[in-house]
Amino acid sequence: MNPSSCGECEIQVVAFGLDFGDTHSGVAMETKPACKRHVTAAGYQSVTHVPKFRTVLHFDAEEDKLTFVPPGKSPPANTKELSLQCLKHHLMCSGRAGTLLDDPDLLKHVERASNFPRSRFTSSEKVGIFLRGMWEIALQQQASLGLSANTKVRRLAIITYPALWDNDETGTLQRFEDAVEYAGIFKDAYDVVFCSEHQAASNSIARDYGQLWPRMVEDGQPVIMVDCGGITIDAGVYIYQRDSRNISLLKAYSVLTGPKAADVAFGIRLDAKLKKKGVDLNDISQREKAPALRFWDSKKEVFGIGEIEGACFNIAEHTIHFHSDEFILIFRSASNRVSEMIVELCKEVEAVDHKPIVFFTGGTLCGTYVQWMVELDINQKLGDRRPKLVFGEAGQMREKPFPS
Repeated sequence: MNPSSCGECEIQVVAFGLDFGDTHSGVAMETKPACKRHVTAAGYQSVTHVPKFRTVLHFDAEEDKLTFVPPGKSPPANTKELSLQCLKHHLMCSGRAGTLLDDPDLLKHVERASNFPRSRFTSSEKVGIFLRGMWEIALQQQASLGLSANTKVRRLAIITYPALWDNDETGTLQRFEDAVEYAGIFKDAYDVVFCSEHQAASNSIARDYGQLWPRMVEDGQPVIMVDCGGITIDAGVYIYQRDSRNISLLKAYSVLTGPKAADVAFGIRLDAKLKKKGVDLNDISQREKAPALRFWDSKKEVFGIGEIEGACFNIAEHTIHFHSDEFILIFRSASNRVSEMIVELCKEVEAVDHKPIVFFTGGTLCGTYVQWMVELDINQKLGDRRPKLVFGEAGQMREKPFPS
């Protein structure tokens, strides 16, 4: 059969991955030919990633208007930046986060950040405005490919969501789908696929390893995929079947925690130290706190083992000291929840002959020190039953041995 006579040969599939995060979001794109029958129709296949950008909208209170500002662009005049780092929780019913979150300080942060100024927008519309901005970035990426005008494009949108929404009977996932519709993605895309975050992580990791995957994972071995986001951590435990190259999901697990818990813990300690100095927190601005906050943002992911040191800051004419022990305790608030999750998932596959292998992706575990704390905690709790751990970002996975 002549490939030119096959309608599929003329179609280029452009798959967009939209990772809508609590604190940062990202867009990835893959292109490949729709035809799977003709070798001559192989065309080209490529994967591109847009650098992650903050999950932020700009709000004009006078006009009651929300605007998505693309990365690198200036916001409109007379608007204030409104962080949507907890916008996922706008979609959840009031009080629902409290049933899932046992960190009272982080819960207060979520509730405070979710206290959106009075406006005409529903939660689905707020999320939809941001998703539309993400979709516009995706379409710009497609345009940058330089596909000829004669090329037929079939757009596929893959949108991730926390696994905990699957079992939420209050309609959170439906409100998220309403947001996608408000963004116009259903209309623009040939197909829309909703994918849980741990499933998206497993797909990404399998792609990273490619042909090396069968060498790393034994037939019948449990595989635990962990996606560590800003406030949600999603995980799934699978069994790898080499003959079919498939992995079967046994159980999904999701908790509300993450690096934001450490950020909140640092902020609480900073405020407590200022109050102890007699500072009225109502009289101090975020700008005055900026040196301490910048230090924390720059250091929290680069501290190495044995490299944590104390720090001091001049704020409101006072010197504020932090001991290294305080940073260790702050990091522990994030690492403990992650290690507890891994231990629970390992218990699910205790009857399997093989020890599990655990793959981590996401920002929570970027820091060397937090990785080390997770490893050490799991080692102490599981001993000889401990799994192999592999940490990293997409395309940069690396095995981490347990500390001796």
